[in-house]
Order: sequence, then structure tokens, then C-alpha cells
Amino acid sequence: MDAVVATGAVTVDPMTPIPFRITRVIREIPGVYTWHLKSLDGKPFHYRPGQFNMVYQFGVGEIPVSISGDCRDPDTLVHTIRAVGPVTNAMQQLRAGTVVGIRGPFGRPWPIDEVVGSDIIFVTSTIGLAPLRGLIYEVLHRRQDFGKVIICYGTRGTDDIMYEDDLHPLAGTVRYERTSDRSFRPQRLSRPCRRRCRGHTCRASRLGFDNCLCMPIGGADASGGRYAG
Repeated sequence: MDAVVATGAVTVDPMTPIPFRITRVIREIPGVYTWHLKSLDGKPFHYRPGQFNMVYQFGVGEIPVSISGDCRDPDTLVHTIRAVGPVTNAMQQLRAGTVVGIRGPFGRPWPIDEVVGSDIIFVTSTIGLAPLRGLIYEVLHRRQDFGKVIICYGTRGTDDIMYEDDLHPLAGTVRYERTSDRSFRPQRLSRPCRRRCRGHTCRASRLGFDNCLCMPIGGADASGGRYAG
């Protein structure tokens, strides 16, 4: 595991929890909540898209969580958490004003500079949007550096759309497509995809991308991990 130490006036040991106060709690969808946090000492917290923190609730436990905010706003740290175990369920009960511990950032950031000048397609479903959100923000900040930008987002229905207030304003800046398990119907291509996945659906190919991950007709749904657009 790579650790990248936050830069600033003081060198921070990523193994030592920094106290942060929850300033806002957003109930995204059932069982998923987002925290906005600020450090008690008022110092900025620097990180890059794709990194994560260890989040600690005092007296309960610690979990790894992707950073879901805009790295160009180092004064506000954003974490989106799904309640799936004893620690995350306990954290779900916390309210604005509560102090938690943050260690990090850890992990390798997305290599965004390596794809300058290329088209970008984001393919994800429901909670999977959380670790990509920071990268989407950065791509939007640098929109002129890239070609086509498409977000393909799969959900089970209309009641589990993450960050809905963020997605709709993107119209005109990127192409946003959402599929639902309840309405998704595989479509056979009028031409084979460029990876010769004959007899498969391939929206990535239909959108004009050279690379894709196809799924068999009727073989998976939009949130099954095999859907690539």
C-alpha cells in the first residue's frame, strides 16, 4: 500500500489520526451517507483523485473509505460510506458536529496525465460512483485536455441514484447515460464491436470507443460488473 503524505506547512504522519469534525451529513440513498468534514486545526488536507483514507470512529473502529470530494477544495474532505457492517452502521448514526479520526491519504492516484488528449468513459453503478467522483471533478476542471467524456451509470431503479444533483447539471459538458435493471434491454449491434465480440452488446463500441468490455446477450444486468457502457 502506497502512502502519500499530505503536503502543507507541517509534515503529517499518515499513521497518526487527524481529528476532523463532521460539518454535514447527506443521506444519499438507503444505507448510504456522505460526510463533509473539516480539520479541527483548520489546515488543508491535500490528496489526489483515486486515493483513500482510514476513517476512525473513536471507541468503535476504523475502515478504509475512498475520498469522494474535489481535490481542489482541500479545506473540505468528503467521504461517502455504505452501511454494511458494525463499524459503518455505527458511523451511520453520527450527526454533524461529531469528531472522527482521519489517517491518510493512501493509495496511488488515478494517472490522469497519461490520458491527456484521449476520450474518457466512466462506467460504474450505484455506490461505485463514489470513488470515481473526485476523478470526474478533476476531468471537468481540465475539460479542454480531453476529447469525449461519457458517464455510463447503472442503477437498480430510480431510488438508488447517487449524487443526482451533481449529475444532471453535467448536460452539455459531458454525455451522461443511465441504465436501470428494471428497464435495461440488451441491444444487438448492427455491426460487431471492434474487439470482435460477435453476438454481444457493446455500448462502448456504439459510442465510438476502441476499447470495451462486452457482455453476452442476456448474460448480465447493468450493475453486474460486466457492463461496460
